[in-house]
Amino acid sequence: ATYYVRAYAANKAGTVYGSEVSFTTDGTIVISGVVTDGSKPISGVTLTFSHDGSTALTDASGKYSHSVQYNTTTTITPSKSGYASFSPEAPALEKVTSDLSQNFIGTLNVKPQITSTPVTKATEDVKYTYIFTAADENKGQTLTFSAPTLPSWLTFNDSTGELSGIPENGDVGDHEVKLQVSDGMEDVTQEFTLTVENSNDAPVITGQAALEMDEDTSLKLELADLTVEDVDTTYPTGFSLIVVEGTDYTFKDTTITPAENFNGELTVLIKVND
Repeated sequence: ATYYVRAYAANKAGTVYGSEVSFTTDGTIVISGVVTDGSKPISGVTLTFSHDGSTALTDASGKYSHSVQYNTTTTITPSKSGYASFSPEAPALEKVTSDLSQNFIGTLNVKPQITSTPVTKATEDVKYTYIFTAADENKGQTLTFSAPTLPSWLTFNDSTGELSGIPENGDVGDHEVKLQVSDGMEDVTQEFTLTVENSNDAPVITGQAALEMDEDTSLKLELADLTVEDVDTTYPTGFSLIVVEGTDYTFKDTTITPAENFNGELTVLIKVND
């Protein structure tokens, strides 16, 4: 604070002499102001002063007052739960030498809005993809994505929001999925059931019984002559046997006849259909 002193003296002739002296002391400076939403006061706002970490709190009228030492340099950062930002954000005060006022306007946080509709159907052995998207009304906030609940065959890219994977036969059925977006203040979730539908897997012939026949005779091939694996269906129920044209034999339905006078090992081309 600055103080002024005036001293006077008078001589015998009655002439008055005087002068003014000023001096400054290192005292206390008051920083005060009001925090509103643009029209109404906001109570309970914490204002943090960077030079020593001290704080002030707004009252029911949105007003605050805080004392600092003369010539202090500091910044003031307002904060309150539920508010996304304050303007100005963190004003810097350089070497404060007199009382001053610093006001703020607060903006309420608006929770993120999910803008994508989930893809709830997938097909076995076919790549599934869903892009999870969201938006936020509050400027300057960064949205973060996460996937708290996923089946093991799915992966989630938290940078792009892409959910993807290829389900296998064992994944056929319903799976619970939970995706989440956060603006750092509020979390919003999207939950849905993802149904993996079955697709037919081709049967695989893995073996056969030893077959013998006499020269110049015929042989009827049976499903029981083969060992077949099929993840969808129990063999041989519902299966059919198909003979395909080849060398050194003819056929009718599933009965094969080697070429005349043929002997030795005969390779016959066949297929099974589920």
